Amino acid sequence: MGRIIVALVLLVAAARAAIAAEPRLLSDEKTASRADRAIVFVHGLMGNPTESFGDWPKIIAGENSDLPDHGKLSDFAVYAVDYEADFKTSTKLDDVAIGVSRDLAASQIFQRHRHVWLVAHSMGGLVVKRTMARWMMENKNILVDRVMAIGMLGVPSAGAPLADLAKKHGFDKIATTFGWNGDLVKDLTTNGGSYLGGLESDWIAVKRFRDTHLPQRFTPIISCGFETKPELDRGFWSSVGLSAVGRFLGEDIDMTVVPKLFTSSACDERRAFPVKHTMLIKPVDARDALHIWLRDLITRSIAAGLKENRVELTTSPTANQLTESGRVAFNLAERIDSMNDELRPENLDQATGLPLNPERIVFADDKSRQLATRLVLRDGSFRGDTKLSALQKAAEKNACVDVASSPNRLTITLRIKGQTMQCAAGALVCAGHSCN
Repeated sequence: MGRIIVALVLLVAAARAAIAAEPRLLSDEKTASRADRAIVFVHGLMGNPTESFGDWPKIIAGENSDLPDHGKLSDFAVYAVDYEADFKTSTKLDDVAIGVSRDLAASQIFQRHRHVWLVAHSMGGLVVKRTMARWMMENKNILVDRVMAIGMLGVPSAGAPLADLAKKHGFDKIATTFGWNGDLVKDLTTNGGSYLGGLESDWIAVKRFRDTHLPQRFTPIISCGFETKPELDRGFWSSVGLSAVGRFLGEDIDMTVVPKLFTSSACDERRAFPVKHTMLIKPVDARDALHIWLRDLITRSIAAGLKENRVELTTSPTANQLTESGRVAFNLAERIDSMNDELRPENLDQATGLPLNPERIVFADDKSRQLATRLVLRDGSFRGDTKLSALQKAAEKNACVDVASSPNRLTITLRIKGQTMQCAAGALVCAGHSCN
């Protein structure tokens, strides 16, 4: 019976009440300061932020495959949520998840990086589900919108048979006797009326938010993986006599910690990995199937995100009709000032303190800004997933506009190169365009 409790400990990886803690940065600080994209690992299974994911952060740091739009995987900042995983606690799963949701929302991650990927293991996936659902409930939709994909590995979405076995034979009471958290056993059972049933309903609402959003959203993509190998094989249990205990209890003890059936969730896709539960987050190298899965998930979610039209830069009416009391209406400078307005403190989102689109647009020099007060764009509207992508599309059609960005793509610099044509009403258009 003691072995069953050990197995249960492998499953729950519960945490005490999460104390506010900035997620651990696992990549180089210089890389993180230049990154517009970040991966956030969320551990489980008696885990910790610096060891649970093995060499995966190093593998990411050495990954030089090109990604859609720009950059490489090695350009990503890599973090791990910092919460203590300890079975000796009286804290319930929901308390843990609420604490993590608050810590992550208050962290620097969503201020420093435009796009975020979440990769969770075991109970960490339940924490992620609760986090996303709680953010929606608290109107922190800006945080939900920044998440490009969620990878869940070995997450007991429908509970775990080991928890049922423990509950059936009173191990939750035994755990409480030893000062451990017996409530976690109840939370992780496969009973449809358990905590997990309500959590899955909330998670389905998160997915529905994506699927019904206007304008259309294709992210976050939700990809789920599960192990196919038992943590300890039957030969081991026979050697220690536990198979006899199993027969005594009338149970066929399956030591696959989270079997496929119990990882079922509102996922876009599911993938089997021929590894043990504890090895689902420890790829050996860049050729490992786990790392290939992550790289593919990131690549596809970037491509999906590029199809989303979150920012629009409209063009003007006919340029020779664009004067209002000596001012050129619809001029580029004023359009940029309007786009920057959301960065003003009074216009930040009240729930998160963040702007919807965090990029700040500046002009390269005074001459560029002066020309921009008369310049009107043609051949739009221009739409993109970010301010930068919308402006880049505008520059493709208006050759006198040059667009550059900082490494973290949060500062966009515009230069007007002077290749313009004067219109009768005082407006300018880029060479090659008509004033009409």
